[in-house]
Amino acid sequence: MEPALHNQEKMFVNKSVDFSRWDIVIIKGQVDNYVKRVIGFPGDKAEMKNDQLLINDKVFKEPYLSHNLKMAQKLGSRLTGDFGPIIVPRHHYFVMGDNRFIQQGQPQWSWIY
Repeated sequence: MEPALHNQEKMFVNKSVDFSRWDIVIIKGQVDNYVKRVIGFPGDKAEMKNDQLLINDKVFKEPYLSHNLKMAQKLGSRLTGDFGPIIVPRHHYFVMGDNRFIQQGQPQWSWIY
């Protein structure tokens, strides 16, 4: 989740199911915990084209990615691979990490419910 969060940084976590778009959430896995950002809500249509996030056909800026985006562009690469459009299923949320350039070759998004 860099540059928003750094290794060894401590956070206060509030257990809640009342999410807002862009909230940072902790997803408890079987072995590891994952830190992601809430991007979409049930019924939203999400897609990524040329490093532009579209939600319900509207372009959304992701200012928290500006440093990582500049790094990717400097290397002649994209930060986030294209995907979608996908529809977020009922009772699910669409989440993505901020370290998308580092996560190349790994899933960059997932559902939570």
